[in-house]
Amino acid sequence: MVWILPLLLAGLCLAWLIVAALALPSFLNPRRLEQLDDQPRDWPLVSVIVTALDEEATIEPALRTLLASSYPNLELIAVNDRSRDGTGGVIDRLAEEDSRLQPIHITELPAGWLGKVHAMSRGADSARGEWLLFTDADVHFRDRVIERVIAVVERERLDHFTLWPNLLGKTVPLRAALIAFTTNLLILLRPHRLGGENSRGFVGVGAFNLVRRTALDQTPGLQWLKMEIVDDTGLAKMMVEQGFRSSWRSAGDSLTVEWYPSIPTMIRGLEKNMYGAFSHFRLSVFLTKFVLIAPFILAPYFAVFSFSPWWLVASGLMVFGIWWLLSGLTAAAAGFGIAEALLAPVVGAAIMFIALARSTWLTLRNRGIRWRGTFYPLKELQAGARLKL
Repeated sequence: MVWILPLLLAGLCLAWLIVAALALPSFLNPRRLEQLDDQPRDWPLVSVIVTALDEEATIEPALRTLLASSYPNLELIAVNDRSRDGTGGVIDRLAEEDSRLQPIHITELPAGWLGKVHAMSRGADSARGEWLLFTDADVHFRDRVIERVIAVVERERLDHFTLWPNLLGKTVPLRAALIAFTTNLLILLRPHRLGGENSRGFVGVGAFNLVRRTALDQTPGLQWLKMEIVDDTGLAKMMVEQGFRSSWRSAGDSLTVEWYPSIPTMIRGLEKNMYGAFSHFRLSVFLTKFVLIAPFILAPYFAVFSFSPWWLVASGLMVFGIWWLLSGLTAAAAGFGIAEALLAPVVGAAIMFIALARSTWLTLRNRGIRWRGTFYPLKELQAGARLKL
């Protein structure tokens, strides 16, 4: 009888991962970002809104990839959100070179707003485009990616669309952590269920979050998300809940970003949102999820290292086999190797656990988070949380 619970949990975990394994290959294939016909057409105005705080080291190369875009009807808005370095100067210099770039400089943050969401809102207020594309100051665009996306959203009559970028990493452990993060997120969000007529699934990615302006105007707007720490997926949630169609694709090399340069910076960077995304900034939710999920995750390890009976060990090994398959699919899509795929379920998952534990401890100890130079009290974050994963 002692083996029944771990066997059941390992079996459920195996079934869940098999479903994910069947769904992920088509999503992770960048060829799903369909090629364009060479037929002439009228291209809608796309307003690309780049938000930046202290991004002097990354913003110029990122903006230059957008300015080099062949998209024929492009407006580029760079929002300098209270930067203390030379970000504003870089934006102004590039704006002098290309009239398509409109700089916005924010010097003060209104009460009750997260800095990034406020910067997005200011950019949207100034945009003239039929489509608004929110992106970050370290994202690199390849030529024709915007054309291909607009072709997709127009053909499929979508109102919201996001691209999953290729996340770059300098070391094997960091790339393993990126694979673990991506694989777990894809399993959680089940991307194969997005985009259908009656789909209620949603996901947003800060690197490429595209929304139809007329649809956004029929929602509560960015004001509704002003204290949502996971603003990108929060935007997708708002669009879907208001009855608009959303979908996403893997971008492959068409969209790249060095999310974090090292594991320590990744752990520090996730400090602001891991606890909030997991628990809506509520300890009761955190403890409930932890109690429910921990046995589910630990069961395969228990099964394998029990060493007997054989069928329990086999069930655990099958779970790990599926995990490695999923990690291999994610690694291949990102251009990573076998070492990263093999390390992802163990080393990568351990790094994600450390990031969650650190985020939880610091948020609870400080009774809030510090993000983009501003401290946000826990009560305000709880009241403003919109995303319930």
